[in-house]
Amino acid sequence: MRPLAFALAAAILTAGILSPTGSAAKYRDLYVSFRYPDSWHVYHWPIPSPTIKYIAWLSNARLHDPCIRQRTGIQCTRPIERLPPKSVLLTWRLVTLLRADSFRSGVWITRPGSCGEVGADETITRRFHGYVVEACIRGPAVARTQRQVLKVLRSARFTTG
Repeated sequence: MRPLAFALAAAILTAGILSPTGSAAKYRDLYVSFRYPDSWHVYHWPIPSPTIKYIAWLSNARLHDPCIRQRTGIQCTRPIERLPPKSVLLTWRLVTLLRADSFRSGVWITRPGSCGEVGADETITRRFHGYVVEACIRGPAVARTQRQVLKVLRSARFTTG
């Protein structure tokens, strides 16, 4: 049994999802499950939208409610104005109204991409059957954080039914 436990621990370590403290956390809801470094945190805020379901935000930086609510309506932006150095922000959402020809599955990396507006050096976007994950990465250590993000994205399992 001991060799099996060692092999399992080695597989988890080489997966690269572990944080510097040596452990990984798991997120699961009705839409998605994924593993992430335990030094990162998952945030939730209810955002009313008929076309987008915001599932969660994941970051190693402190985030705030992305919406300002007033009697006349609600205005939402990103949950952080500027990423601090060595930080990451992943936004997990489900887009419910899509044209069939307007949505391709895959992973795209752009520099700085749409995350440049919060000071990120790189944007990673993953699309899969109506799900969109946008990762904003600020350096230094962009390559290391990119590897962590890609491993989180590879661990993701989406509900498609």
